[in-house]
Amino acid sequence: MTEPSGYELNAWRDVELFKGRPISWSMHYAGEQVISGAANLSERAAQYLDDRPGARAVG
Repeated sequence: MTEPSGYELNAWRDVELFKGRPISWSMHYAGEQVISGAANLSERAAQYLDDRPGARAVG
């Protein structure tokens, strides 16, 4: 296999250093927070229902 050219090495370095756009990171972080919040809410709701057996009978 041949050695990569200087252009190819520079391009590969740029790809490895690319961290994404700020808006992409913000949206990713916001999505992670929504997922975390939903999981926490689900755990709290399950605990609430476990502590109150009569609450499941309603509805």
